[in-house]
Amino acid sequence: MHLIHRGIVNKKFKENLLISFRKSFQKGYGIETDIHITKDKQFVCFHDFTLKKSFKINKSIKNLDYENLKKISKKNKAEIPLLKNLLKLSKNKYYLFIEIKPLFSKKLLIKLIKETNKFKNCIFISFKEKNIFNLLKIQKNIRVGLSFAQNTSIKY
Repeated sequence: MHLIHRGIVNKKFKENLLISFRKSFQKGYGIETDIHITKDKQFVCFHDFTLKKSFKINKSIKNLDYENLKKISKKNKAEIPLLKNLLKLSKNKYYLFIEIKPLFSKKLLIKLIKETNKFKNCIFISFKEKNIFNLLKIQKNIRVGLSFAQNTSIKY
């Protein structure tokens, strides 16, 4: 199995954009992407917690509804996609390593499982062991992986 990190096939493609994901799939690769939740509870593919690095705007993803986020990102020619659009684009053929960036509540994890349930190639990863632990409590046969940083301590 080969994966493209954030869909960056080469220097011409920006991270976490549908066009980048599409190109990765055309080359036969799965992808790794990060997800966050918007104020109106939409899962979006985006690496950072804020728009500061990508768009020079000091706003958090979690404090914006998707329509506002879409306007900002479209204006900057880098539309932030919804996870459900990536799932549809994958046609259930390619592996998707979905990194859950923030700590999600059980309610959000249940919503995430429901949204991805029909897609057999989803694997959830996170640096937050509580996300992984709770996913397994909700659905014991879900495919997960725990990411580590140098100074990580494991509780579970």
